[in-house]
Amino acid sequence: MELHQLRIFVTVADTKNLTKGAQRLYMTPSSVSAQIKALEDALGVALFVRTARGMELTDRGARLKASAEEVLHAARTLLQHATALRSQLVGRLRCGLNASPSFLRVAALVQSLHDVHPALVLDWVASSSGAIIEELRQGTMDTGYIFGPSPTPALTAHYLGLAEVVIAAPRQWAPHIASADWADLAQLPWISSDGYCPFQTLTDVLFQQRGLQYRHIAQTNDDLTKAELVAAGVGVAMLERREAEQAQLVIWGTAPMHCALHFAYSTTRYNDPLVQALYTAVMQVWGGLVGRQVDFDGSPLSPLPPGEGAKATEAEGTELPLTARGNGTGGD
Repeated sequence: MELHQLRIFVTVADTKNLTKGAQRLYMTPSSVSAQIKALEDALGVALFVRTARGMELTDRGARLKASAEEVLHAARTLLQHATALRSQLVGRLRCGLNASPSFLRVAALVQSLHDVHPALVLDWVASSSGAIIEELRQGTMDTGYIFGPSPTPALTAHYLGLAEVVIAAPRQWAPHIASADWADLAQLPWISSDGYCPFQTLTDVLFQQRGLQYRHIAQTNDDLTKAELVAAGVGVAMLERREAEQAQLVIWGTAPMHCALHFAYSTTRYNDPLVQALYTAVMQVWGGLVGRQVDFDGSPLSPLPPGEGAKATEAEGTELPLTARGNGTGGD
């Protein structure tokens, strides 16, 4: 019996599907099936029953799954302790990016981390908050940046700052957008998200507050794709300001809207020396800005003019949960 066989067993039990389990493990279904058969032979117990709905645990399989999870947790703890005892941290972390590397200060982070832990390698993955959250849950990603609050206590999220959110439109629509109100915006085609996305939640709430329904013409969870579709004249979208400006899009004038940015990882990895080393570097890069509103170039946001705070609250009141600062525990 091998540890990787227990990991395969638990993964298939969680997904209840051989193909999905294989995808999560980056293996072929035939290889996963063979490893499960080998584990069943080693244990002398049938772990699964194949049904029309997928892979169902037997009664004995369900009991052994809990034991397998304990063994895997113990193995992770042992590895973490061994890593902590090394004189130099050596390892690799897969990190999710939900916005542009410049906004997330990736270059400064890589340099800062390399100065202290030269043998710690970071693999950056361009993604979205929803996809990052799911991969952190599954254990296929080590850390990541997310917008908005974490939807589960299974993730630990540390507040970094606020990103400004804007409604962006094609440049050729500038004359119409300049005089548009919310009712006019509702008549335009919108590019939205089909998964977890605080920007999408904010858009939905803002229209619902006004008793308006708006038109969905396309869906994507990738903000760069949204920006390209907007630039091509397909429709309008809610975007981070820097991405809208870099794509030279028209920004509709409205009260300031913000969304909290967090650095997140699985709560089970809290004591992982590699994760803690990266967390420390992230906090150093964001430095004195942690806990404060930050603009895209890293400078503090200018204070609102007198009366504008109340105006923003009245006009966009429902975005406030998205701007609420994190409490340190478990973010397009």
